[in-house]
Amino acid sequence: MKMATVKIIGAGLAGAEAAWQCARRGVEVELFEMRPVRTTPAHQTGDFAELVCSNSLKSDSENTAPWLLKEEMRRAGSMLLEIARECAVPAGHALAVDRVTFAARVTEMISREPRMVVRREEVTSIDEGGITVVASGPLTSEALAGEIGRLSWAASSQQGTSAAEAALHVEAEIVALKRCETQALSAPDVSGGTTKRFSDKSKPSRAGVPAPHKP
Repeated sequence: MKMATVKIIGAGLAGAEAAWQCARRGVEVELFEMRPVRTTPAHQTGDFAELVCSNSLKSDSENTAPWLLKEEMRRAGSMLLEIARECAVPAGHALAVDRVTFAARVTEMISREPRMVVRREEVTSIDEGGITVVASGPLTSEALAGEIGRLSWAASSQQGTSAAEAALHVEAEIVALKRCETQALSAPDVSGGTTKRFSDKSKPSRAGVPAPHKP
């Protein structure tokens, strides 16, 4: 029996990897990403898995917790980790990447996968009848955050949580999201450079198509 299509909301690190793992196991995927139709204060392109803070994926030294997580991902056939190795830049004992090349390569891999359909649109409601993975991250749009809150209240109400309590919780989550959006996310690259920012003139001219990158 053919498995139902899995919908994944958000094409950041978690969403891109989840979509890839589903597809390589023969599952059809609809991957939703609202950028560049609707952008965020932190993102600069429409590329998937764009790193907006540090370009470091933490320690690569054996027997550390970050190394162990990456080793588990490698053994599971992680697309992101494979691309990260290809895009690595000098960073001492850490695994750091060229963030522009990394995001462009992830976008290319996802776009070429025949079992995936990429939808560049904002999701404001979640289909409760199918399988949906919500991987929208801390820059979730306010509309989707409200929908997540609605579904969370529906579940928590069965455990005795009142509608007022749930509404306060959703409001607090939205405030936290807005706070995250206004934070300055210009952390220096681990390799010693600075976060690459795009001016209006240097942004990609075509939606979702990465700008050419020269090593």
